[in-house]
Amino acid sequence: MTTLRIGDVIEVDDRDYRYGIGPLILRLTRIGQRQHTADDAWLDLEGLELRRDGTQICQQPRPVSVRVSGVRLRPGGSHARP
Repeated sequence: MTTLRIGDVIEVDDRDYRYGIGPLILRLTRIGQRQHTADDAWLDLEGLELRRDGTQICQQPRPVSVRVSGVRLRPGGSHARP
């Protein structure tokens, strides 16, 4: 996985983040701790949730725990700043 930075836009499938339904697209606002569990490595993130077209859904950052191997940078979203 590429090193993540604040402002990156990532996409995660629903099987690769905890407690959500459907794909998740976030513009990162905080990168937290990495945890290793029996099933994989997980990373705590926080970000502004985006629609597929890149428009922001709400003003409050969403905390989420993602499977490290499932995080993908969105095309054109790499190190993009708001």
